[in-house]
Amino acid sequence: MDTSRALLTSILLFSLMSTHAAVENKYLNEAKEYLQQGKTQAAVIELKNALQQDPANIEARLLLGKLYLQSGDGASAEKEIERAIRLDADKALWQVELGKAYILQNKFKEIINSIEPDTALSEEIQAEVYNLRGRAYLATGAHADAQEAFQQALALRPGDEIAELGLIQVTILSGDRQTGEPQLDSFLEKFPDNIEGRLLRGELLRQSKQNDRAMADYNYVLDKSPGNLRALLGRTTLYLLLANHDAAAKDLEALAKIAPTSPLVLYLQAVFNFQQGKLEPAEELLVKVLNQAPNHTQSQLIYGAILFRKGEYVAADEYLSRALAMLPGHLQTIKLVAAVKIKLRQFDQAISVLEAGLEDHPDDAQLRVMLGNVFLQTGRFEEGSELLAKAVEQMPDQAALRTQLAFGLLAQGETKNAIDELQSAVDLGQDLIQADVLLVLSHLRNKEIEQALKASQALEQRSPDNPLAFNLSGLALMASGDETSAREKFLKALELDPMFVTAHINIARIELGHNRLEETEAQFRAVLDKVPSNITALLGMAGLEARRKNREGMYDWLIKARDLNPNSSKPGILLTQSYLQDGENLKALRAARESVSSFPNDAEVLQVLGIAQIATGEVNSAIQSFRQL
Repeated sequence: MDTSRALLTSILLFSLMSTHAAVENKYLNEAKEYLQQGKTQAAVIELKNALQQDPANIEARLLLGKLYLQSGDGASAEKEIERAIRLDADKALWQVELGKAYILQNKFKEIINSIEPDTALSEEIQAEVYNLRGRAYLATGAHADAQEAFQQALALRPGDEIAELGLIQVTILSGDRQTGEPQLDSFLEKFPDNIEGRLLRGELLRQSKQNDRAMADYNYVLDKSPGNLRALLGRTTLYLLLANHDAAAKDLEALAKIAPTSPLVLYLQAVFNFQQGKLEPAEELLVKVLNQAPNHTQSQLIYGAILFRKGEYVAADEYLSRALAMLPGHLQTIKLVAAVKIKLRQFDQAISVLEAGLEDHPDDAQLRVMLGNVFLQTGRFEEGSELLAKAVEQMPDQAALRTQLAFGLLAQGETKNAIDELQSAVDLGQDLIQADVLLVLSHLRNKEIEQALKASQALEQRSPDNPLAFNLSGLALMASGDETSAREKFLKALELDPMFVTAHINIARIELGHNRLEETEAQFRAVLDKVPSNITALLGMAGLEARRKNREGMYDWLIKARDLNPNSSKPGILLTQSYLQDGENLKALRAARESVSSFPNDAEVLQVLGIAQIATGEVNSAIQSFRQL
């Protein structure tokens, strides 16, 4: 009885094992059939079913790993192959596949350390291993080791496609493009369908701005391998360089489906938005890129440019300076870094950047202009004017440039030469109103009233709807003593633009000259009705109250001018001086301290603070204030 029961148990167990093996083989066979039909995803499902039945099935593990390799999923492929290795799979079945999984994940050190040639394996496998090692050495910059590995592969397998391309890559990456590029052309004649070779040549052609040939290579790859990530990235980059936004949009849509979180895809999306002036989405995308790849130089550059345009100069300086450190000599980056340094009033640093830039780009007129303007801002008028004069020689038709040169000449006291440059700028007819304004004012400064009026009237003819032209004529007529005609010009300016409050100010000057205080006040109040914070009108009202001996009224207007104009030190200075004149020394000291807290480096503010401190007996404090001067 016991023997019969044992036999029955054995039969049942054998039956179960046979059924289990049959089910397992059924899944594996179905997976192979699906692969023959090109149904990869269905094959993956069947292989997973087989492994669920028998986790120790080496063949299913390795086949699943190969399918992951084909889909570009290196991490999943590595896991399946390593499980097969733990099941004692034959090395010949997994060594090359594991190396390919490492390549997909950029695990180059793992290849160098663990994927080594084994003479016990076939020459075919050894050649594949040498190729994998060559690619890993290339990626890590070990060009000599890469060359040796590819040569070993060729020795084992003459004419090997991967090894031949690898040696060409070594030549190019070692800096010898003159030799490597013709070799690459010959290689592609021999192996026209080599995707890696086509992509390499496309990238080289794009770098050398042979855009049509580069586009042809990218298109060739995409015809053979639709959805190839590198080819799509390269072609999209070209479309963006050529400002072909419709074509770029289609490629970006495809890229977003293939690799939605890839930093390179996000970067190209950012460039696409940036080129079309969509700064907000561009900025959001660049933040995502920099979170993943904080040292991506091109993203730092564009992000810095966006911050600059938004007026966030400190942050812009950080990103642009980092980009310049990685792109020394890059012209546009030099200009952006210099521009942000100027905005931050870091003039010494701006000068250093621009001078270094001119060493690399001695013929760039814009660098000369920028450096010349910094010199003017820092009081180095002669050097600034000299640079701007050279820039004018390079670009004689730029009215704006001649106007900048005129600023420098005026600062040096060379009014006649400045007027000549301004007249040239006006004669160029580029609607640069700044040149006309400066020309009229320069003539007035030189007491050349007739020439000033002639210049302003010429501007009236060219810009009959511009109130500024009539205001300038009014100033010239005032200087000639013809106040009636001057008033008419100012009224004409207000007729053209009721918000052109400068005309009210100038009419007030005429009224005040005749001591017509009520009429003067009416003009100032007209200004303040339109622009309540207008500092000239507010201080003008304070001056009127002073003339009327109304000191309290004067103080009220001065305080109002100070409070409504926090960026101007003038109202606070006048308030302090007025308190001192009236013997209100403590009030003067309080007003001076408020001013110095807002303008700690303003020499005039420090001076009135020192005077107020002396007036209140704070001699030691006054000495400290004067020392700061």
